[in-house]
Amino acid sequence: MHLLLFLATVAGALSTRSTTEGVYRQPKTKSVLTINIEIGGAPANTTTFDGLISVIPIRGGAVKGKFFNGNLVANLSSSTERVLPGSGGTKTEVETRWVLEDKNGQRILANMHGMTTYANEALHGFGVARLMTDVAQYSWVSWETFLVEWTGEYYTGTAEFEIFSIASGGRKDGKPIKALLPPGKGK
Repeated sequence: MHLLLFLATVAGALSTRSTTEGVYRQPKTKSVLTINIEIGGAPANTTTFDGLISVIPIRGGAVKGKFFNGNLVANLSSSTERVLPGSGGTKTEVETRWVLEDKNGQRILANMHGMTTYANEALHGFGVARLMTDVAQYSWVSWETFLVEWTGEYYTGTAEFEIFSIASGGRKDGKPIKALLPPGKGK
């Protein structure tokens, strides 16, 4: 009986703790770009000391969003995947480097890093994206943090990526985050 009471107390404490743990509220995200990519053919697989590496050529694709519409530049964009050891081939580490171009030839470089899960003849992944450009109207992206989520199905030659901006949800204790305050206000 005492053991049951003890376990119930511990379970109650743990369930209470899980809702109050952490310093920050959940970050706020907002969709900023959707990219439908077209795979440029079979991946080039290479076995290295680091495991199986695949380089996937990108044939192109449409880029749509609130601030940018255009396409992926073919032959300048690719994805590299490394099969994670011990995953049985179901998980990969992914690095992509894409060039996004609008109708005026203005470009943004998109570097992404994340993990993909493969199952049921489909794939799904999460990662972080870094966008960079010196084009004035898009330059703000160079100092932002982005999250990316993607999915695709085998034998289609396509995949869908969505890029989200991310902002702090604030501290749970209500204290300001000094680095996010306007200059001179964090004293």
